[in-house]
Amino acid sequence: MASTHCSKSGLSPSELVEALMKNYSRSEIPQPQPVPVQVEVTVQDIMELSVLSNSFSADIWF
Repeated sequence: MASTHCSKSGLSPSELVEALMKNYSRSEIPQPQPVPVQVEVTVQDIMELSVLSNSFSADIWF
């Protein structure tokens, strides 16, 4: 059964989202630094390779 309140803050999920997004602006660049994100991908299989369009289709794992 899912909880309707966040246990540490006492806020409901919608209140928590509202508090987190209160000062958010889509047009503003993050300050002071952007958040570095690293993603690892494993190519399982390359199914198609097109030299003409420089494209390929592959199965990948995250």
